[in-house]
Amino acid sequence: MTSGVANSLNGLVLIGGKSSRMGTDKSLLCYQGKTPQREHLLNLLKPLCLDVYLSCNQTQTTQIRDPGKAITDHYPDCGPMGAILSAIAHRADCAWLVVACDLPFLSIALLKYLVAGRDPKKQATAFREKNSGCPEPLCTIYEPSSYRRLQNEFNQGNFSPAKALVSMEVAWLELPDGGLLTNVNNPQEHAEAVAKIGRHLK
Repeated sequence: MTSGVANSLNGLVLIGGKSSRMGTDKSLLCYQGKTPQREHLLNLLKPLCLDVYLSCNQTQTTQIRDPGKAITDHYPDCGPMGAILSAIAHRADCAWLVVACDLPFLSIALLKYLVAGRDPKKQATAFREKNSGCPEPLCTIYEPSSYRRLQNEFNQGNFSPAKALVSMEVAWLELPDGGLLTNVNNPQEHAEAVAKIGRHLK
């Protein structure tokens, strides 16, 4: 870990969603052998961050092995925006590298690319899809300066981090491969992702 600004970066894995379409907790599904996705993502973030945390709902908080690494979402039923705000409030002096738990193709190479492209003078560093230009808010670095903007958007009823990013000062990075941030929401998509990753690992 380098000194200076890199030391102010924490990691956050979002696991507090309802997983209603999947029918089971998405963060406990396995893609990389027998390692639950939440643990896999924590392991990806650890070399790049000072500390790593799980963003949990109220029920999950009591089930985490290390409660000190759990941040309870204080804005239930408001999606990822509430989780991001809860994390920044937890450590307002740090930037947060936020990733969703349903990104099975996320790689350490892509995370390193994001961290290398970080601009702490902006409110965030984020990818946007090459063709559509749409932001990818759930593999993004949010700087401490983003808190007020995110809170204002939230107070105005905007619970979409993607829409909030459009109105922020962002260091935009082109996503080299859109498939790396494909999210998985139902059992069929999970089975397809496991098969694809299995073929890649052979």
